[in-house]
Amino acid sequence: MALQWFKYNSGNASDPASYTKHGATAPTDCSTPTQQLCAIRAEEDTNAKPIIDNTILIEMVNALQAESNKPGFVLLKPR
Repeated sequence: MALQWFKYNSGNASDPASYTKHGATAPTDCSTPTQQLCAIRAEEDTNAKPIIDNTILIEMVNALQAESNKPGFVLLKPR
């Protein structure tokens, strides 16, 4: 199955229910100005939610700590 982009809505970033499927291309913006996490790229489960494994979690932590995108995995909203 192909990787998909999922836009972060709010809540626990490790909870798949906190995301909405965006599709094959990365989103270009986030709607909430205070968000730092914008989107992740992951496998899709049968409910159109991301499968958040340890690799994705580590990439999210690394991106947030470095305040830098991890292309292909995690996008942060510009401040």
